[in-house]
Amino acid sequence: MPGNFETFYELSYMLYGKPSIYFIAFNITMIGWSMAMVYFIVFGDICVSLINSIWPAMATEIINSRATFVILLALGLIREILKKDLKELKIVSVILFMGVISFVALIAEELISKEQDKIPNKDTDTSEYWIGSWDMKALTGFSVLFTAFNMQGSIFPMFNSLKEKTNKNALRAID
Repeated sequence: MPGNFETFYELSYMLYGKPSIYFIAFNITMIGWSMAMVYFIVFGDICVSLINSIWPAMATEIINSRATFVILLALGLIREILKKDLKELKIVSVILFMGVISFVALIAEELISKEQDKIPNKDTDTSEYWIGSWDMKALTGFSVLFTAFNMQGSIFPMFNSLKEKTNKNALRAID
């Protein structure tokens, strides 16, 4: 195929015509929306759980709401969201890396201490897990599915923004 394609849009236009541009734009929009939704939901649920386990006396209706922590996170992220250069986001990657390390350490500590054996399993009937429903849980499931399927879509634009486009530099930028 002749030409030097620098974006998904150019490649899809060349291969499939004008409608494919809208399809790609829709997918990229869903990637961003899905990623944000997944992170906000997980963050909100973890914060509510931590507040309930650390300070049960503070468990008010406002504090027990996922929306409270999602709004706080969104307000805290506004400055980071508006950054345009990948170099400016280095602190975000460091914080994310530290979060992953702390998560792995907490899971390892729980597995080593065998605290999970002391917690009884209250799920006697697991058949409800296999029943489909079209509610907020389904929307969250689609969000996770879009995120998992479309994650590779961020690699191509990231690779194009590198000064020296080599596999080694791309892998270093991802790490």
